[in-house]
Amino acid sequence: MPAGKAGLTVANGSKPAVVPTADGARLLYAEEATEVWFADYGFGELQDGAAVMPIDPIFAQTVNLDEPYYVFVQVYGDASVYVSECMPGQFEVRLREGDGNAVFSYRLVARRLGYEGQRLERAPWADDDPNLYPEKGMEWEAQEELMEPVAPEEPEAEMEPIAPEEPEAEVEEVEGS
Repeated sequence: MPAGKAGLTVANGSKPAVVPTADGARLLYAEEATEVWFADYGFGELQDGAAVMPIDPIFAQTVNLDEPYYVFVQVYGDASVYVSECMPGQFEVRLREGDGNAVFSYRLVARRLGYEGQRLERAPWADDDPNLYPEKGMEWEAQEELMEPVAPEEPEAEMEPIAPEEPEAEVEEVEGS
């Protein structure tokens, strides 16, 4: 793990979660972003053409709502709406035209508290990672082959011919000699 990055998990490729389904375990994938964002989702309903949507107080503790944040609205019905105001504790949705009591969903996306300035940070500790840069891995393999110590060949020793052993002669002892 890189120094100074407590809790940092780095992955090359996707970062899925495994979830059970009636058809077996499935992978759901994480969305990547250029900045550190947290998101909250919810539903609302216009009342006479307007809706003031309070931001979940627990979610608000995790993000910086003093900086600009996004609210994406999807209307379920015949209405055109817009976000008229974003404040630290709430946002407001207003009717442009159509049904003044339409239901909508929203996605609020705000910068994580304490990480507001991080954007596309350099990761120099991964610059030589062969999983990210396969061509570097091939270069390393070629260099390793060149650098592998090769045992010097020992000259073949000249072998002296070995004379076959001669069988020992049997000596007969003669009596009386």
